[in-house]
Amino acid sequence: MRSCIMVLFAMCMAIATKAQDSRLVGMWQMVVNVDKATVTLGPAGKVFLPDGRLFGFYLNPSDFQNYSQYNFNPWLFGKYTISSDSTYTEQIFLHEDPNYEGSLDFKFMVMNNHALVTQYVRKAPDGSMQPFTELWIKVAKGKDEEEKVLKRVKENWDNYVERAKMVFGRN
Repeated sequence: MRSCIMVLFAMCMAIATKAQDSRLVGMWQMVVNVDKATVTLGPAGKVFLPDGRLFGFYLNPSDFQNYSQYNFNPWLFGKYTISSDSTYTEQIFLHEDPNYEGSLDFKFMVMNNHALVTQYVRKAPDGSMQPFTELWIKVAKGKDEEEKVLKRVKENWDNYVERAKMVFGRN
């Protein structure tokens, strides 16, 4: 009986974790300014794939309207894992700045499935530890466009990594 309860508990935890992971899955773009009348998106974006891979990309403002056809300009590759309801870890194995490679813990909150607030602490150039807060907006226009982008990133992952290594000057 006890082993049955343990198996049931493990299954519930697996289901809860899977549901938890789906909150981050998708394509997000960083907000660089919010004022009374407008929200301004910056060029930095992230794609969280359902399998735990993480891809960072840059866009020019003229490309914001058509994500599904854009040839992404990468800036980071890694994995993410959710360790609690409000914490996820990025494990970056390739970044345009090698000082950012490694693991970093983020506190996060997803609001209305369309806004992501992240907080983390990072070493500044002067050696001090500084807190950062970022606002990200889910940007795909509808489920079809999001699925196209997720599929494109998944299918082109190895090509994106190889292109990034060349651009970043790495083997």
